[in-house]
Amino acid sequence: MFLFGNDDAVSYGVLIDISSGSVGIAIAESNPKSPTPAILYSERISMRITKHGAEESENIRRIKETLFSASLTLSQDGIKALHEHNPSARLNKMYVTCSTPWSYTTARNVYYEEDENFRVTDEIIDDLVKGAESEMLSEATDAEHIKGDVFEIVERATIDYTINDYAIENPRKLMGKTFGLTHIGGLVPSEIFDSIEEIHTKFFPQTELKVHTYMFAMYCVLRDLFPAYPSLLIIDVTAETTEYALVEDSILIENTFTASGGSSFIRDTMTETGQPASDIQSLMSTESGTTHLDSSTIAQSIDTYKKQVSEMILKLQEKKIVPNTVVVTSQMPYEYFFASIILDCLETHFEKKPKVLDLKQEIQKISSFGSEIDVYLMILTQFFHKSHKCGELSER
Repeated sequence: MFLFGNDDAVSYGVLIDISSGSVGIAIAESNPKSPTPAILYSERISMRITKHGAEESENIRRIKETLFSASLTLSQDGIKALHEHNPSARLNKMYVTCSTPWSYTTARNVYYEEDENFRVTDEIIDDLVKGAESEMLSEATDAEHIKGDVFEIVERATIDYTINDYAIENPRKLMGKTFGLTHIGGLVPSEIFDSIEEIHTKFFPQTELKVHTYMFAMYCVLRDLFPAYPSLLIIDVTAETTEYALVEDSILIENTFTASGGSSFIRDTMTETGQPASDIQSLMSTESGTTHLDSSTIAQSIDTYKKQVSEMILKLQEKKIVPNTVVVTSQMPYEYFFASIILDCLETHFEKKPKVLDLKQEIQKISSFGSEIDVYLMILTQFFHKSHKCGELSER
């Protein structure tokens, strides 16, 4: 049913964003002659907010069910939209991103040294990359905040080489006493990865599958959109987590998260006040220029969330220099709500008021995306359009 197209110039992609409490789906068209891609169909399917938080195994079961339901919808309604746009179009790519807690993105700087000059070979590079990935797997397995205990490496990007501490685009066959590289790795729990492969086999078998961590995709898009800001603090609020990443000199150097997000905020407020989820959601669904942040119903939950943000920023500042240029993203319709809370909190941790970059607005400037499309699908579509060109260095 789903066949490769004969036109190599235009790619048609199945796009799936697996968040902590929802699955976003889209069909996109990428024409290399166009500066921006087109979204032909999109939807986000959210899991129902329960009064009590579920165990890890139950959360995995629920997100897998949502993923299969969303994929079925995509294989029907999405294909219909594709054929209405272009009857001869065929899907040839499938891009999937996973947010926390279903992913882990990290970078490693690794080095090789000798007393005398040596020649950089593919063998030396491969050994350093293997060592970096071994460290990443060990760190992910040992980390208390990472879900699951078996991982698949879905991201392998070497983005920086140095010889004798000088940056080099292609170090192969060059001489030096010290050789280093920066390698970014993305990990996804095997149970989630297996479900993605099952979806691919069942619904879109003729497409080429690529799985990425959401933070890596976002990092790549940010590098393209904001080249004037090589150092960034990224904060992303999903349903059940808040993810933090540090970019320093255009390198993703830190990635972590806390188990608190939009749905958990609602759930905690329900427990504290006895109010129904719909009333709490109406207070959170604010637009720029309006606010319910002073509502007594959600005041305690806001204070609790601010405390969690502050604790994480302090932890990051203990290890790294945290940039005061910030990108904050969250799911619709809570963007303004969480951005206001987080930025108010950040102002207490920086000497100067943080500079906020509006990622969604910046993407809309260069695209035809409407405001009804959430920022996660915008990012994934931009990433798909770049065909995974994220500043990686030349292959052999």
